[in-house]
Amino acid sequence: MSLAVAEITLTESLSDWAGQNYSYSRWEFEDTAEKNEWTAIGVVMDNDSPASSSTDQRYYVYDTPRWAQGASNAEAIEEALNAADGGHGWAYGPGETFVYDANNAAVAAVVEELESVLASYGYLNEERASELEDEENHPDEFTCHAGRDCSCDVATHECSEVFAAGVECDEITAEMDEWHCPYCKEDYKIGADERKVMARILARKWHEEIQAAGQMTVFMFVAA
Repeated sequence: MSLAVAEITLTESLSDWAGQNYSYSRWEFEDTAEKNEWTAIGVVMDNDSPASSSTDQRYYVYDTPRWAQGASNAEAIEEALNAADGGHGWAYGPGETFVYDANNAAVAAVVEELESVLASYGYLNEERASELEDEENHPDEFTCHAGRDCSCDVATHECSEVFAAGVECDEITAEMDEWHCPYCKEDYKIGADERKVMARILARKWHEEIQAAGQMTVFMFVAA
């Protein structure tokens, strides 16, 4: 007894693409269609290439905006496919692609709309792409991979302000000879100018503590 092979209908662009990519050869599409009991299969296309379903792998190591664009598109495609026909009629295809039942009218209509936007604009959710790009460029509050034009604290900070803030919160104390700027990731000597700033802050803090304790601050003036 032999298994019946599903009859596959592929778009011309998909056939060309599959023929040029050995690891995504045609039999893999047939296998996916057969497992889902589809007699016609399609793939979400973006300029004659299947849109990737990967949202976590960094394909564009040196091009964060392109990665964020692809990752945000993958999220939007999956959301749209899940909203069509109760999430039926689609699956993850070979090579991390999105495949769907081409005979499912509801899913096919959604795919046609997705492909139209991908072909003409390239972004399904530009706001989400910007968010992902920002997250990728700023893995923590003290790191920026976006460059000098970024408006984050790393790119715009003033070391003198960071130093003063460190004295305020007691991270930098009078007995220290140097301090570390977490944004520059550099150690700096505490010189005369920094000592003056430190003295003003410590004097003010001492004065505030005395007042909070209900004590009077006495200033003595000695006549010449």
